Amino acid sequence: GRPRNAPFNGELYSEDSTAGLAAASPMINGGVVFSYKCSTCEGRYCRRDPPTNDDMAFAYMQTGAFGNMTQADDLGTGLMVSAMSGGLTLPGLTGAFTLEEMPGSEDGSLWKRTCYWGPDRCASTEFGSYDLTKIVDEHGEPMQPHYDEFIKYMGEVPLMVWAGWADEQAKKDVADRIESGI
Repeated sequence: GRPRNAPFNGELYSEDSTAGLAAASPMINGGVVFSYKCSTCEGRYCRRDPPTNDDMAFAYMQTGAFGNMTQADDLGTGLMVSAMSGGLTLPGLTGAFTLEEMPGSEDGSLWKRTCYWGPDRCASTEFGSYDLTKIVDEHGEPMQPHYDEFIKYMGEVPLMVWAGWADEQAKKDVADRIESGI
């Protein structure tokens, strides 16, 4: 579905699942896995002012192809550029990506996902960053006021929100099914 007031006249939405599948396709086809190196907010990409000493409030994001987490991919020349350019890669372009808890966040509810781009090892231009807002807690309960704001924004669009595993056994059952299929 398409929210009535979606940005860019709703171009990133469709009446069926095609927009979501198109966006996810580069990640699905490459078996991309994401990992995060958490730390205090420090270094050249930390935007938080003032910085925090919370070692879970900032993370560098890394990807690996086909589930391989022993060899990091360069997001700039791989997944992100390919996804944004319809499969075209741009040699020499690199990217640096972070996840940073925003000031004023309560219970991990507000995050900034930054994207920096540049030639070779000089990813200094921020482009494509966005904010993330948690709308349900670990028990699937609405986090206010974010949940109500999201429901209002989505309007009549049918929704499904996944809030995690019911319990450890349910998580193990899914992991076992995936492993047996590999």
